[in-house]
Amino acid sequence: MLILERLIKSKTRFLPLILVLLFAVVTVYFGHVFRLVLASGNYQIFVNWLIFGMTLIFTIQGIFTLLWMLYAWENPLDVENHRSPKDYASPTLSFTALVPARHEQTVIEDTITAIARIDYPQGFKETLVICRADDQKTIENVQRIIK
Repeated sequence: MLILERLIKSKTRFLPLILVLLFAVVTVYFGHVFRLVLASGNYQIFVNWLIFGMTLIFTIQGIFTLLWMLYAWENPLDVENHRSPKDYASPTLSFTALVPARHEQTVIEDTITAIARIDYPQGFKETLVICRADDQKTIENVQRIIK
């Protein structure tokens, strides 16, 4: 635990890079081991190595997450300085939501309502429902919702 504390208190910026490189090396190593085991035809060994490899990968990911949590706990001001902004620039780009629908007469109203509730200026968003001409029930529901 002493090494862990030193790494956290040193405020090193290289710790995430080191952990990602370690993860990459382990992944390449186990990929090579899996290829050799599969070539030998002994699948029980493959399953054992697979379980061990996944356990190792999840352990590395858990340590990485723990280090970030401890860093955030020890340095709350630094974390606060890197948060997402609370005020955003006003939107200038528009978007179109393409909604493919086929026999969706029961849920199309909820879908269109959810898209309409997106927090974006009404003049900048458009919804197009794409439906076949033979799906009259869905078309009728869409036309009813639009009016």
